[in-house]
Order: sequence, then structure tokens, then C-alpha cells
Amino acid sequence: MKEGPPHPSVLKDAFGGIFAKYTAIDPALEELLLDFHTVNVEFVQSQSFPFQKFTTFLELAAWVFESSFEGHKSRQESFEEFKEVVIRHSLFRQPYSVNIFNERDVKEITRFWLDTFDRYYEQY
Repeated sequence: MKEGPPHPSVLKDAFGGIFAKYTAIDPALEELLLDFHTVNVEFVQSQSFPFQKFTTFLELAAWVFESSFEGHKSRQESFEEFKEVVIRHSLFRQPYSVNIFNERDVKEITRFWLDTFDRYYEQY
């Protein structure tokens, strides 16, 4: 049985610091962040990622979003940062990178990111 999207309160609890930080800047960001994280959870569920991949992707997505927002980065800069961090998590070269995602995962994650991140980028 496939799980549905998480309840908003679960996401707020999981990413509490991020929600508090950005809703203090602009309360309208709460809905944007909820949607962003919900779509990310739905993606990892659709990929049937095990726990380590599931949590790593969610953390990377949150980190790139926050870095892009705070750094006022261009779409291209955000994508380059995203690529770098995903690749760092798909190679085994300790202590510089860890092998969490395989080649298929990287392709699916990149396709998903390209299809969805711009939508959220434009809103913030």
C-alpha cells in the first residue's frame, strides 16, 4: 500500500527551524515550504527509497532551498549547487563524499529537480 502525502504538521515538526525562520520573514512562505516539502516526500515515496536515501534527499532539498534563498542565488547557481551535493552523495571517496545514491537515483533525482525546483524558485 502506497502512503499518501504527509500531514502538514508532520512536515512542520520535521523542518521546524526552517519554517520558523522563513515565516518570520514572510508568513506566506509557510505554504510554499509545505508544498515544496510535500512534493519532495511524494517523490521519494514514488521511488521507494529506503530510509537512508529518503532522509538524505529530503535534507539535501531543504539545504539547497535554504542556501538558494539566503544567498539570493540564480537558478543556474542553485542547480550547480544541487548537482554538486547530489554527486557528493553518489560517489565513495571518504571523507569527501559518501555513496548513498546510485546512477539511476541520480538520474531520477535530477529529472525531478529540473521539473519542480524552478516552480518554487520563482515563487520565493
